Amino acid sequence: MFPQNLNLTMLVEQQTQDNEWGNFAQRILESGGPTPRNGNKSDQAHPPIHPTKYTNSLQGNEKRLYEFIVRHFLACCSKDAQGQEVTVEIEIAEERFSASGLTIIARNYLEVYPFDKWYNKVNTAQNIA
Repeated sequence: MFPQNLNLTMLVEQQTQDNEWGNFAQRILESGGPTPRNGNKSDQAHPPIHPTKYTNSLQGNEKRLYEFIVRHFLACCSKDAQGQEVTVEIEIAEERFSASGLTIIARNYLEVYPFDKWYNKVNTAQNIA
């Protein structure tokens, strides 16, 4: 959990200048500010890993690690994605089949955090006999 005294709004504001995720950070601010969910564990020693300032001068692995941290932080400060899953079961010639699909209604954090893949569940079918 992020401590109550950590200024998340300021940290999100710093990220608005980035070409990759700056627009997403701006939308967080325009929609009421950061709203991280409280986890069920709190390490009193330090807050969750988060960017402490904005930079665009990193390269290589340092740049990739910073991008991962920023994207994860912005995703934590964003609204949950919303989806609807439908499962259909049918029986044909005494064989049962099941198919399911997922429709994403609101991408929200998925827009900035490409490491979470909801589409893996779309259009799967299997024989469940």
